[in-house]
Amino acid sequence: MTGDEREAETILSSIFIEAFQQYAKPSVEKLDETLMTELHRRLSLDPVPAMSAAGKACLSGRNIRRTDLEEALWQLPARERLCYLLRDVEGYTSARIAALFGTSETDAQRTILSARLRLRSLLAAQHSNEA
Repeated sequence: MTGDEREAETILSSIFIEAFQQYAKPSVEKLDETLMTELHRRLSLDPVPAMSAAGKACLSGRNIRRTDLEEALWQLPARERLCYLLRDVEGYTSARIAALFGTSETDAQRTILSARLRLRSLLAAQHSNEA
């Protein structure tokens, strides 16, 4: 989320220290809450308008390089990027993501879907530029 490995390590260290100072035995939920507070402080995690259906992209039969995916991820709005990473990389449920953002599960699912659509569009654009 930060684009800088050192900054990410600093954030993780600080949230663990803060969580363990506040709670004798912090739960995963408390750690997540502390992390979200820090990410809200550092990043713009405001809701983003959903991408229209016109942004369809065809990636069938194409192997996507990790570097292409990382580049496309950085073009997503911060909120979409975080929701996508929490759901599709870290395996969080939509309900858990909704709780972290203080929104409805439907809103979380919409944000995840919007991120996936936007990623496909960005990756398709990269592919057409390479062709």
